[in-house]
Amino acid sequence: MRKAAWVIPSFIEGSGGYRTVFQHVNVMSTEFECDVYVYNSGDYRSDEELEQNATRLYGECNCRFHLGYDISLEIPYDLIIATAWMTAEIVYRYKGPAKKVYFVQDYEPMFYPVGNQYLRAAGTYELGFYHITIGRWLAKKLKEEHCAKAAYFDFCADKKIYFSNKNQNREKAICFIYQPDKPRRGAEIGLEALTLVKKIRPDVTVYLYGSKEKFKIPFEHSNLGLVSLQQCAELYNKCSVGLCISATNPSRIPFEMMACGLPVVDVFSNNNLYDFAENTITLAQCRPESLAQAVINLLDNQESNRKISEQEQMFMSDRDINVGLGQFMKCIQGVLEGQDELFQKEEPALTYQGEPIIAGEEVQELRNEIVATENNDWYSKIKRITWIRRIPGVKCIKKVLRVE
Repeated sequence: MRKAAWVIPSFIEGSGGYRTVFQHVNVMSTEFECDVYVYNSGDYRSDEELEQNATRLYGECNCRFHLGYDISLEIPYDLIIATAWMTAEIVYRYKGPAKKVYFVQDYEPMFYPVGNQYLRAAGTYELGFYHITIGRWLAKKLKEEHCAKAAYFDFCADKKIYFSNKNQNREKAICFIYQPDKPRRGAEIGLEALTLVKKIRPDVTVYLYGSKEKFKIPFEHSNLGLVSLQQCAELYNKCSVGLCISATNPSRIPFEMMACGLPVVDVFSNNNLYDFAENTITLAQCRPESLAQAVINLLDNQESNRKISEQEQMFMSDRDINVGLGQFMKCIQGVLEGQDELFQKEEPALTYQGEPIIAGEEVQELRNEIVATENNDWYSKIKRITWIRRIPGVKCIKKVLRVE
């Protein structure tokens, strides 16, 4: 049996990116013996302890775990796979005969301000690897900006988990993936948008989820914290609108929401224009008032909400997770067989050609009033929450804002 080595950073609880990695490790394990090398952060004492924690966090993993990046040259790997920019450096320095692959889920330079780290991350796309991206926009960007060999697999959803429950009555509610530790998730702009929604439609329920952190949010809400996949599906089936902001590639979350028939709002940005179909998602101008307007439109117009729900479910009907996994394995086979043409295909076409939602007069005026108000509570609190989250080790200050 062929052999593959995956190189990944240390684990992060609740991370969808690691879940995606291990889904693809597991599908590869049907044709490869897979070894997973994990950065030694000092949290584990042995390979066995590492494996136990991986199973607890991400489910059963059909692979052997290795603590640290001591990748054996004695094992005849056919492939070695980087999964993040810092692991790409490890793969680049590997001296064995294995073909080198880069499994890319985000445009990671955007995790940083433009500067040293941005440039280091960007430079890893120019190491001559075969890049396999989740989604079409990311493959296009790597080809355009880095002349990289890139192929993609489509965003899909596990239809055994994510499906529309026709027996579930939907609440007048919004769910928002709230992860203030990840700037690309737009926690601040999302909270500002939801504050406007709550002021204009105070009867709406807001569910936040996706983070263990609990802060004093300046409007009534329910913070669900970290939730299981099954709980996510239940949440998507009881809400009327899902808000998910992603700035470095589309997230998998909107596609899982869509599979459940939940209309989704995201930002109108180039990274969202190549993987969503027309009329299956609502994209709003990258401003809180416009995001709020998009949410309010879906809450108020039940007929529009119903049509989008039907169209997005139709869009997701042939996008079960196994479709994406099959596309991924086709890319892997292309690497092994030297099918460079697979990685040099014509760039993906624009699939979303609609106009962004822009705030109407009522929402815009309310936003202007709030911003103009000196020392207003909601705005300053949201700014403070995000600012404090960006300062490493400020635990004593964070306690001031945290809801214990």
